[in-house]
Amino acid sequence: VADDYFGFDDALYDACRLIEILSRGERSFSERVADFPVYVSTPEIRIEVTEEQKWEIVERAVAHFRASHDVIDVDGVRVL
Repeated sequence: VADDYFGFDDALYDACRLIEILSRGERSFSERVADFPVYVSTPEIRIEVTEEQKWEIVERAVAHFRASHDVIDVDGVRVL
């Protein structure tokens, strides 16, 4: 898809390129999407705590998960 890429986000352009690719008829949309990796995403979890408790929980979560997972700890904890 990058062969005609202009270097900026453009949903209309992307939609047209998708139609162009699908119109070639080599594979259906479903067949193409089946090749994509599957990611699991949970909604944001919010727990009412004090500021002091919040940072203690973040530190403990990072310590626990970092032993076996990649962790992003900017503005909370994201376990990859």
